[in-house]
Amino acid sequence: MSADGRFVAFRASDSHAAVIDLCRDLPLVLDIPLPDNVRCIAPSADGTGIAFADKDGIGFASKSSRVSSAPLPPDIGEPKSISVSPRTGRLYLTSESMTGNLLSTFDASHLRDTVPLEGGQDSHHEMLWAPPLDAFGVDVSCGQDGTWFHWFSEDVEAVRARNVLDCRHDPQGLAGFVSRDRFATVSSDRVRAWDLERLECHAQYEFPPETISDYHGAVWRGLFVVPLHSTTNDTTGLILLRGDDLALVHRIALSSGYVDTFCLPNGVVAIQDQRRWSLHRLADL
Repeated sequence: MSADGRFVAFRASDSHAAVIDLCRDLPLVLDIPLPDNVRCIAPSADGTGIAFADKDGIGFASKSSRVSSAPLPPDIGEPKSISVSPRTGRLYLTSESMTGNLLSTFDASHLRDTVPLEGGQDSHHEMLWAPPLDAFGVDVSCGQDGTWFHWFSEDVEAVRARNVLDCRHDPQGLAGFVSRDRFATVSSDRVRAWDLERLECHAQYEFPPETISDYHGAVWRGLFVVPLHSTTNDTTGLILLRGDDLALVHRIALSSGYVDTFCLPNGVVAIQDQRRWSLHRLADL
């Protein structure tokens, strides 16, 4: 997803990626050729192409230009996630190496800096930008071993580490930011709202009995949106929580069966049987 949440990139096949513009009434879909063995992709800031990384290189591709890439230093390890800065155009790449997890900064495909990230091996990485898009978080999830959230601020000169939230043995996922210093996380049974500077939980919402989450959510019009699945009647729905105190605002039924969900800032992608996907705009629900 792009930093502002407008564009989403995903693998449409082994050899092609798709970029969707979510701000159009009829979403614009770009079909972009991919090099072999791509590990992670992200849309460019203007949505006209993608940034990508594979085990050997990092680069850009678009529908109108050929794929261009530059080699990765061997000690970077396995690419996990990638994002494009909307302010500086830098590429941020997270990876897992023999010595641990890393965040690397690239200018025009040239390595500028590398900093270590906490967390164990075989981890899942995610990057999410905070308003006004001059700071971002990196989520390193290690299954039942827990989650580590790292926060960085960006200026013209460098990216600077701010804080680390250690959720050891308490797996959680990011639900997004309502402001630069207020964000929420989603665990199996609740949503927690946090203050970034003090790393204090100032509100929480416990899910109703016999419901489970997908460990993720999104922010829409100042509300946290979290998908939930019922374990009793096999349904999938959404809850909308107020950004400041996590008070319940609304419940929305999404599907009569279990579907995998991917939350976006203005909609939810529902994926059924790992093949069929549909976009549900929150304003239409």
